[in-house]
Amino acid sequence: LGAIARVAAHFGVQAILLAGEAPTLSAAVHRTAEGALEHVPVVRIGDPVAALVLLRQAGFVGVATSSHAGEPLGAAPLPERTVFLLGAEREGLSSRLLEAAETCVSIPGTGTVESLNVGTATAVLLAEFRRTHAL
Repeated sequence: LGAIARVAAHFGVQAILLAGEAPTLSAAVHRTAEGALEHVPVVRIGDPVAALVLLRQAGFVGVATSSHAGEPLGAAPLPERTVFLLGAEREGLSSRLLEAAETCVSIPGTGTVESLNVGTATAVLLAEFRRTHAL
């Protein structure tokens, strides 16, 4: 979570939404974030699908991420009001949340490893978003 917060602050993300059994904001998370948590609010949410419905009503588009499905990241449209949906490193996103998203993207790679860790995937996603939009 600290690495995600640091990447989010670097790219100007407005907030990090945490659902389910996401890690707590421990001292280790704060150390890894290196001050980023002072710039990016972390909001705990209950039901991520219900939250996505509310965000959609506010004009956001839910973009799910998957290591084995979805349109390749560079080819997928990323609207200016995008909410990236990232799952836990082992389990990924729930099928319910994948179905609720408007679109799904994958990060192309060589296939040597199955996937990236969630912090690295966040960096790749936000760099691509930044490439196509000024945050």
